[in-house]
Amino acid sequence: MRRRPALLTTALITAGLVVGGGLAADAAPAAVPAGRADARVLLDRLTVRSDSHAASYQRRAFHVWNDADRDRLDTRAEVLKAESRVTASVNRYGTVKGGRWISRYDNRVVTKATRLDVDHLVPLAEAWRSGAWKWSATRREAFGNDLGYGPSLIAVTRSSNRSKGDRDPAGWMPPASSYACAYVKQWIAVKSRWHLSVDRVERKALAAGLDGCDSLAVAKPGKPAISALVERRKTRTTTPKPAGGGASSAYYRNCDAVRAAGRAPLYRGQPGYETPRLDRDGDGVACE
Repeated sequence: MRRRPALLTTALITAGLVVGGGLAADAAPAAVPAGRADARVLLDRLTVRSDSHAASYQRRAFHVWNDADRDRLDTRAEVLKAESRVTASVNRYGTVKGGRWISRYDNRVVTKATRLDVDHLVPLAEAWRSGAWKWSATRREAFGNDLGYGPSLIAVTRSSNRSKGDRDPAGWMPPASSYACAYVKQWIAVKSRWHLSVDRVERKALAAGLDGCDSLAVAKPGKPAISALVERRKTRTTTPKPAGGGASSAYYRNCDAVRAAGRAPLYRGQPGYETPRLDRDGDGVACE
């Protein structure tokens, strides 16, 4: 009987539960890499509020798809071009025709752009119910065309997007279970980026989704550049780029070159962004 305390202490030390002669309440949290954020921290900061103003939602209030940089590629084309695993074919009108995409919702390979939707990860109607109803027209347009943060917009099969509709993760999750954790983390990050609220059922589903994640790290959502959109609207003298210029108008040999240029991380839609060469996991953020 006298040996039990010593045996217990030895076992706790082996398990890493004795620190400085006492019991550690929790293990030290894993460090979040630079350029990443902890999804659970972001979730805890979101306002919990019931959805509202659902009846007044109109898709046209978000003014999608625009061509903010006037390169003849609208937002849809920019996303399709950036996410193609091979060089996408673009016609003279700025329409993406072919490429090779992997729809992360259902893990299907697609080679014809007409079979894809560019989905707002947080649907426009959901954003409206979560606070966008009170935004300015400019802010709603910026949300509807958010190329500044990779997870905001995603190319997926039309069938999977139709299946999702405007439901949040409490009502719909991607059929591809391999994408479930990333989907939950990115949903939280997009809502954090735009200061959108979550309802109680949605928050519970998001917290449960994080419980199954090996890592809670997600690309830092940052602050949307609303003022930049306003300035682009005011400027009418910019010479348009040739179609197909878009996100590939700058070239970096590798991520070391991106960092040396002070451009890391690169987000989908920014000059030099390429997938899968620089953005190997296809999450819309390269060289984190």
